Amino acid sequence: MANATNVLSPAQALAAAVMLRRGNRPAEAERLYRMVLASDPENFDSLHAVGVLALERHAPQDALAPLEKAVALNPYSAEARSDLGMAIGALGRQGDAIAHFERAIALDPAYATAHYNLGIALRAERRHADAVRHFKQAIALRPDYPTAEFALAGALAKQERHELAIEHYRKALAARPDWVAALCGLGFSLHMNDQTEEALACYERALAIDPLFADAHNGIGLTLQTLGRLEEAHRGYEKAVELAPGVPGYHRSLAEMKRFHADDPQLAVMEGLARRMATHSEDQQAALHFGLGKAYSDLGRHAIAFEHLLKGNAIKHRLDEYDERAHIDMMRHIEKVFTAELLQRQRGAGDPSSLPVLIVSLPRSGSTLIEQILASHPRVHGAGELRVLARASKVFRGRRVEECFPEVANHLSAEQWRQFGAGYVEELRSRGPAADRVTDKMPSNYLYAGLLHMAVPNARIIHARRDPLDTCVSCFTHFFGSKSFTSDLATLGRYYRSYDALMAHWRAVLPPGVMLEVQYEELVADFENYARRIVEFCGLEWDPRCLAFYETKRPVRTASVNQVREPIFTRSIGRWRDYEPWLGPLIAELNAAPSGTNEPNR
Repeated sequence: MANATNVLSPAQALAAAVMLRRGNRPAEAERLYRMVLASDPENFDSLHAVGVLALERHAPQDALAPLEKAVALNPYSAEARSDLGMAIGALGRQGDAIAHFERAIALDPAYATAHYNLGIALRAERRHADAVRHFKQAIALRPDYPTAEFALAGALAKQERHELAIEHYRKALAARPDWVAALCGLGFSLHMNDQTEEALACYERALAIDPLFADAHNGIGLTLQTLGRLEEAHRGYEKAVELAPGVPGYHRSLAEMKRFHADDPQLAVMEGLARRMATHSEDQQAALHFGLGKAYSDLGRHAIAFEHLLKGNAIKHRLDEYDERAHIDMMRHIEKVFTAELLQRQRGAGDPSSLPVLIVSLPRSGSTLIEQILASHPRVHGAGELRVLARASKVFRGRRVEECFPEVANHLSAEQWRQFGAGYVEELRSRGPAADRVTDKMPSNYLYAGLLHMAVPNARIIHARRDPLDTCVSCFTHFFGSKSFTSDLATLGRYYRSYDALMAHWRAVLPPGVMLEVQYEELVADFENYARRIVEFCGLEWDPRCLAFYETKRPVRTASVNQVREPIFTRSIGRWRDYEPWLGPLIAELNAAPSGTNEPNR
C-alpha cells in the first residue's frame, strides 16, 4: 500500500482510506489522509477524518487542530461541529463543547449523535435534567441506540429516579447482554430501589463476565453491607481497592467499613493519592477527602481529619444543586397552610388504615435504630426509606396555585383525601403484605407529616431527635450522595433551625397521640423502656425480639447500616466535641434567634 500511495489521486486515496477504516486499519487510513493533506491542506474530508481518528485513539489534543480547521472550512457540517465539540469536551472545556453541540443540532435537528454528545457534556456540567432531555431525543431519533440508553439511565440515576433508570439499563443490556458497566449501573439502581437481591445478582453476573472489574466488586461490597453480610462486604471493598488502587471512591467505601490503625497500609496509599489530588475528578477528590477524614478521625487526629472533611464538603457544596432559600421558604409555607383549623376541619376524612408508621428526622438522628427495633417485631415490616409521599405530593402540579402542594390541602374533598390515603396504604401494603404495620423512614417525610395525617389519620408518626450538634456534625462527616444541605456548616445550621421550627409546628397542630418523639440519648440510656414505649405507641404487643434488633436479618440501606448490626452503644453521644474548635459557623447558626423571637434555638 505504501508504494501504491505514490500513484493514487486524492479522490482515490480518500476512497482507499475509507475502505481501510472499514477494515479496522486506522493507521494506514490516516497515512492516506495525511498524504492528501500534504498536497491539499484544506481538504475538508481529510481534516475531518484525521480529527476523528485522533478521537478514536483517545488523543483529543491531536484532534483539535484538524477539526477546528475543518469547521472553519465548512461551518455548516453538523458532524464536524459535533466532533469538534467532542475533542473540546475531552480536554475539559465542557462549556465550549456544549456550544458546538448546540450549533450542530441547530444545523441538523435530526442528528442523534449530536443530541447524545450534548447530553454527555451537560451531564459533566451536572445539568442532569437537560442531559436527560437530549438523551431521550437521541433515542427518539435513533431507537436502536444502546449507548444513549446507558447514558440516559446514568443521568436518571443521578436524579435518584432509579425506577426509570432500571428500565433504560435493561434496554441497553438487551442490545449488549455482556456490557459489564451497564450491569453495574443496573445493580446500583436496583440497590437504591430496594431490590437488593436482584442488585447482587447483577454484580455477580458482571464478575462472571469480567472477574477483574473493580466496580462490580465495589457494588458487591455495597449490596452485601446492606444485607448485613459485613465480612463479605469488607472483602468486596478490599478487592475493588486491590484492583483499582488509584480510584479514591473505592478507598472511601472501604474506609467506612473499618477502623484505622497508625501503620495501616491503606492510609499510606490514600495519602499518596492526595499528593496527586489535582489529577482526580472533583467527585473523586471529594471522596478521597472523606476517606482521609474517616481515617484520621479513627486515629484521633481530629484537626487534620476536619481539614479534609471541610475540603471534601466544599467540593460537594460547589457541585451540588441546592436552592437553600427555596427549601426554607417551602417549610415556612407548609406551616402556613397546615394549620390546626385545617386539620380540625378535615377530621374524619382519609383512609382509616393503621398500617403506616412514619419515622421522620434529620439524617443521623437515630431513625434507623428505631425502624430496626420495630422491624424486629413479627407483625412489622421495615420498608426503609420510601419516596412515596414525596412523589405523591408532586402529583399536585396544577396550573393554579391552589392545585399544587401544599395549597391543595385546602381544596381536597373528603373523598379525595380518602383516595389519596388509600393509595399510600396500598403502596406500603405491597412492601409488606403480611404485616400489620409497615414503616416508612424517609427522613425528609417530616415535610409531609400533616399531609399524611389528613390522608391516613390513624397512621402513627415517630420523630427521631438527637442533640443538634451531634446530628449536624454526623451529617457533615458522612459522605451523602445527594443531601446538599449537609455540605456547609452554616447552611447546615440554618437548615436544622428551619426543620426544628417545622417539627415544633407539627407538635402544636397534630392531635394528641398521633406523633411520638424519641430522643436518641434517652433511648440508648434506657433502651428497654423506650423500646417498649415505641412498640406500644404503634398499637402492638411487646415482643422481646425487639431488644435483639441487631440480629434481625433485613436489608438496611442507610448511613447507619453498620451501627444497627451491633448491640446498643453510647460512643457517638457528644462526638461533636472532637471538632468543637472548628464548628463556629454551625454553632452560630444553631444559636441564632428564630425569626420573630429572641428565644435561642438551642
